[in-house]
Amino acid sequence: MHRREDAVFTPVVRKQPGYDAPLLVHCRPGVVDQKLILFLHGFGGWRYRTWGDLPCYLFEDCPDASLALYDYRSGQRALRPASAIDLRDLARELADIIRDADFTRVVLIGHSMGGLLAKAVVKDLLDSGSRSADDLPAIRRIAGLILMATPQAGSLWVPPVLGALTKNFRVLRAHSRFVGDLTDTFRNKIDTSGRRADDPLYEVSIPTFGVIGLRDRVVDRVSSSLDLLRNQCKHVQATHKDIVKPRSKQDGAYAWILAKVQECLATTYAGDAARRIDERVVQANHWNPPPRRQRLSVDSQQQLVWIDDPGQEGGPA
Repeated sequence: MHRREDAVFTPVVRKQPGYDAPLLVHCRPGVVDQKLILFLHGFGGWRYRTWGDLPCYLFEDCPDASLALYDYRSGQRALRPASAIDLRDLARELADIIRDADFTRVVLIGHSMGGLLAKAVVKDLLDSGSRSADDLPAIRRIAGLILMATPQAGSLWVPPVLGALTKNFRVLRAHSRFVGDLTDTFRNKIDTSGRRADDPLYEVSIPTFGVIGLRDRVVDRVSSSLDLLRNQCKHVQATHKDIVKPRSKQDGAYAWILAKVQECLATTYAGDAARRIDERVVQANHWNPPPRRQRLSVDSQQQLVWIDDPGQEGGPA
């Protein structure tokens, strides 16, 4: 991970420090590293080229957050067997970075296959049970997911014959084992509405949103909106590639994405100092409540009854 301090969002170009780093973080000078917006491009994508001005817009409109872009070889860059990396391995790398970094609220934004990578990161953190330096489960650092044109059930665009050629195609084909495992995890263990944090049916609550392109010919709407409620989705008149390239801050789904990102980043982290509670004190108060003195009184029926007298200490009179 390479950090770069920027007062104004400026892409890193070839031969500049950090250009070859898988994860490049744009931080504002003097801003505490707590909130992070992390971009994950899709099949055949690039760190900056995929997103157009979207990272710049969010960097400007979220002044209390840093912004990171992850780059990995896919598409033509992964045609050589030695260049292709399994998506599960990429997820492990990112999961470890999130676990060990200082950021405690991370919003993942994934385009196409990058959305599957984002879900795989969540699955790895959840299944591994890894804990961050504050001794809290690292999965709690994931504040939200935004999946843009993500083939959550795979893509019918990938013919079965291509599924045997590369690791990327095996992941992207319709109903692949990879997407099936992700779906099972999110459906059975994660509350994607973000509103049922205390529900015992789920292990964790992570707000998840989907941006669906109405002119997308690569990922169908059933796949891109899988298991998401209607109010968790935003439909826009965009193609598979244009959906992540807003022409202005008033274009397409940008205002909606910004609102969801800010909403997720505003959530309170369980490890915040102001909310930390010593569990030993909680247990002591739970099992050893303050003693209460009881005294006898005569009620209207001329019966002796015990009533509490919280103003006195000690045992029963």
